[in-house]
Amino acid sequence: MVIGAAFPEVVYTGTAGDRTVATLSCDTVLRITGGTLRVADGGTITGRLTMTGGAFCPGLVSGAFVTLSGTGNSIASASLPCGSLHVAAGATLSLANSTLSAALVNDGAVTMPSNQSTTLGANGTVLNRGEWTMTAASGQSSQISGNCSSFTATFTNEGTLRATGGG
Repeated sequence: MVIGAAFPEVVYTGTAGDRTVATLSCDTVLRITGGTLRVADGGTITGRLTMTGGAFCPGLVSGAFVTLSGTGNSIASASLPCGSLHVAAGATLSLANSTLSAALVNDGAVTMPSNQSTTLGANGTVLNRGEWTMTAASGQSSQISGNCSSFTATFTNEGTLRATGGG
Protein backbone atom coordinates (compact mmCIF):
# COMPACT_ATOMS: atom_id res chain seq x y z
CA MET A 1 0.00 0.00 0.00
CA VAL A 2 1.69 3.16 -1.17
CA ILE A 3 -0.34 6.30 -0.67
CA GLY A 4 0.72 9.44 -2.47
CA ALA A 5 -0.05 13.12 -2.00
CA ALA A 6 -2.91 12.88 -4.52
CA PHE A 7 -5.02 11.26 -1.80
CA PRO A 8 -6.09 13.76 0.90
CA GLU A 9 -7.06 10.96 3.27
CA VAL A 10 -7.15 7.17 3.22
CA VAL A 11 -9.69 5.46 5.43
CA TYR A 12 -9.32 1.80 6.40
CA THR A 13 -12.48 0.41 7.96
CA GLY A 14 -12.28 -3.34 8.39
CA THR A 15 -15.20 -5.64 8.86
CA ALA A 16 -14.95 -9.35 9.56
CA GLY A 17 -11.40 -9.85 8.33
CA ASP A 18 -7.94 -8.40 8.50
CA ARG A 19 -6.06 -6.70 5.70
CA THR A 20 -2.35 -7.36 5.27
CA VAL A 21 -0.05 -5.16 3.22
CA ALA A 22 3.65 -5.66 2.52
CA THR A 23 4.91 -2.19 3.37
CA LEU A 24 3.22 1.04 4.30
CA SER A 25 4.28 4.41 2.94
CA CYS A 26 1.84 7.19 3.69
CA ASP A 27 2.49 10.90 3.27
CA THR A 28 -1.08 12.01 3.91
CA VAL A 29 -3.57 10.78 6.54
CA LEU A 30 -4.10 7.10 7.36
CA ARG A 31 -7.31 6.70 9.35
CA ILE A 32 -8.07 3.29 10.90
CA THR A 33 -11.59 3.01 12.30
CA GLY A 34 -12.22 -0.73 12.56
CA GLY A 35 -10.86 -4.16 11.74
CA THR A 36 -7.14 -4.91 11.80
CA LEU A 37 -4.57 -3.47 9.41
CA ARG A 38 -1.41 -5.62 9.37
CA VAL A 39 1.86 -4.40 7.85
CA ALA A 40 4.38 -7.13 7.11
CA ASP A 41 7.66 -5.35 6.41
CA GLY A 42 7.46 -1.98 8.13
CA GLY A 43 7.49 1.39 6.44
CA THR A 44 6.97 5.05 7.29
CA ILE A 45 3.99 7.26 7.94
CA THR A 46 5.17 10.82 7.28
CA GLY A 47 1.64 12.19 7.26
CA ARG A 48 -0.65 11.40 10.16
CA LEU A 49 -2.00 8.20 11.73
CA THR A 50 -5.44 8.53 13.31
CA MET A 51 -6.94 5.48 15.02
CA THR A 52 -10.34 5.40 16.70
CA GLY A 53 -11.13 1.79 17.41
CA GLY A 54 -9.72 -0.97 15.30
CA ALA A 55 -6.27 -2.51 15.51
CA PHE A 56 -2.90 -1.90 13.88
CA CYS A 57 -0.16 -4.54 13.61
CA PRO A 58 2.88 -2.63 12.30
CA GLY A 59 6.10 -4.31 11.18
CA LEU A 60 5.36 -8.01 11.65
CA VAL A 61 8.78 -9.11 10.36
CA SER A 62 11.24 -9.38 13.24
CA GLY A 63 13.10 -6.10 13.56
CA ALA A 64 10.84 -4.22 11.13
CA PHE A 65 9.07 -1.14 12.48
CA VAL A 66 6.45 1.15 11.07
CA THR A 67 7.82 4.61 11.85
CA LEU A 68 5.66 7.64 12.61
CA SER A 69 7.64 10.70 11.56
CA GLY A 70 4.89 13.33 11.41
CA THR A 71 3.00 15.25 14.08
CA GLY A 72 -0.61 15.00 15.21
CA ASN A 73 -0.74 11.18 15.34
CA SER A 74 -3.38 9.69 17.64
CA ILE A 75 -4.46 6.30 18.91
CA ALA A 76 -7.70 6.31 20.92
CA SER A 77 -9.86 3.39 22.09
CA ALA A 78 -7.81 1.12 19.84
CA SER A 79 -5.13 -1.54 20.09
CA LEU A 80 -1.66 -2.42 18.91
CA PRO A 81 -1.97 -6.21 19.31
CA CYS A 82 1.27 -7.16 17.54
CA GLY A 83 4.23 -5.77 15.63
CA SER A 84 6.48 -2.78 16.30
CA LEU A 85 5.72 0.95 16.15
CA HIS A 86 8.41 3.64 16.33
CA VAL A 87 7.68 7.30 17.12
CA ALA A 88 10.63 9.08 15.50
CA ALA A 89 12.42 12.12 16.93
CA GLY A 90 10.29 15.16 16.14
CA ALA A 91 7.09 13.11 15.79
CA THR A 92 4.14 13.26 18.21
CA LEU A 93 1.59 10.68 19.34
CA SER A 94 -1.47 11.13 21.56
CA LEU A 95 -2.38 7.86 23.28
CA ALA A 96 -5.75 7.38 25.03
CA ASN A 97 -7.80 4.44 26.32
CA SER A 98 -5.86 1.90 24.29
CA THR A 99 -4.11 -1.45 24.70
CA LEU A 100 -0.49 -2.06 23.70
CA SER A 101 0.51 -5.70 23.24
CA ALA A 102 3.24 -4.77 20.79
CA ALA A 103 6.56 -2.95 20.91
CA LEU A 104 6.36 0.84 21.05
CA VAL A 105 9.62 2.78 20.87
CA ASN A 106 9.36 6.51 21.48
CA ASP A 107 12.12 8.87 20.37
CA GLY A 108 9.65 11.74 19.89
CA ALA A 109 6.85 12.96 22.16
CA VAL A 110 3.98 10.83 23.47
CA THR A 111 1.17 12.46 25.44
CA MET A 112 -1.60 10.84 27.44
CA PRO A 113 -4.52 13.22 28.04
CA SER A 114 -6.37 13.71 31.31
CA ASN A 115 -8.75 11.00 32.54
CA GLN A 116 -7.41 8.44 30.05
CA SER A 117 -5.59 5.18 30.57
CA THR A 118 -3.50 2.83 28.50
CA THR A 119 -3.02 -0.84 29.27
CA LEU A 120 0.10 -2.85 28.53
CA GLY A 121 -1.26 -6.18 27.34
CA ALA A 122 0.57 -9.49 27.08
CA ASN A 123 4.07 -8.89 25.69
CA GLY A 124 3.49 -5.13 25.62
CA THR A 125 6.84 -3.35 25.59
CA VAL A 126 7.45 0.38 25.77
CA LEU A 127 10.90 1.93 25.41
CA ASN A 128 10.78 5.67 26.00
CA ARG A 129 13.88 7.53 24.83
CA GLY A 130 12.03 10.77 24.07
CA GLU A 131 9.39 12.61 26.11
CA TRP A 132 6.39 10.85 27.65
CA THR A 133 3.87 13.18 29.32
CA MET A 134 0.84 12.09 31.34
CA THR A 135 -1.61 14.91 32.15
CA ALA A 136 -4.37 14.83 34.77
CA ALA A 137 -6.77 17.64 35.63
CA SER A 138 -7.91 18.12 39.22
CA GLY A 139 -9.76 15.04 40.46
CA GLN A 140 -8.81 13.00 37.39
CA SER A 141 -6.02 10.60 36.52
CA SER A 142 -3.88 9.43 33.64
CA GLN A 143 -2.31 6.00 33.90
CA ILE A 144 -0.45 3.28 32.09
CA SER A 145 -0.75 -0.14 33.68
CA GLY A 146 -0.42 -3.85 33.08
CA ASN A 147 -1.23 -7.09 34.88
CA CYS A 148 2.36 -8.20 35.25
CA SER A 149 1.46 -11.15 37.48
CA SER A 150 -0.30 -12.80 34.52
CA PHE A 151 2.06 -11.97 31.65
CA THR A 152 5.19 -10.06 30.72
CA ALA A 153 4.84 -6.32 30.06
CA THR A 154 7.61 -3.73 30.36
CA PHE A 155 7.97 0.05 30.38
CA THR A 156 11.57 1.22 30.18
CA ASN A 157 12.31 4.92 30.54
CA GLU A 158 15.58 6.23 29.12
CA GLY A 159 14.17 9.66 28.31
CA THR A 160 11.87 12.10 30.12
CA LEU A 161 8.79 10.80 31.93
CA ARG A 162 6.58 13.65 33.10
CA ALA A 163 3.32 13.84 35.09
CA THR A 164 1.54 17.21 34.92
CA GLY A 165 -1.69 18.77 36.15
CA GLY A 166 -3.58 18.83 39.42
CA GLY A 167 -4.89 15.23 39.39
